[in-house]
Amino acid sequence: MGSVAALDPDAFVVVLVLALLVVCVLVIWLMGRGLSSWRDGLSGVDEGLLAREGRAPERADDEELHEEVRELVVADNERRKRRGKPPLDVEREVERRLRELGVWS
Repeated sequence: MGSVAALDPDAFVVVLVLALLVVCVLVIWLMGRGLSSWRDGLSGVDEGLLAREGRAPERADDEELHEEVRELVVADNERRKRRGKPPLDVEREVERRLRELGVWS
């Protein structure tokens, strides 16, 4: 067995190209896996994260989003009551959260 210097120059180029190809495929696979895992982890989509990334929901008049945020606020209020904290005004909190998401004018 010889050293790398003993390899034929053409063989060295082939080995180098194959190694770079393997690294590129691995990086692309890992990136794709990470993005799909990230997307899968967003059950219902974290609108706050999208807003912080500059990708707010496209429709500000989305009733489904409004209702989902409202349900979250109501659930938060239930937890607050169980902890002995005063409840939030539901509609004001919904408006605040939608403004935070960038979907409320």
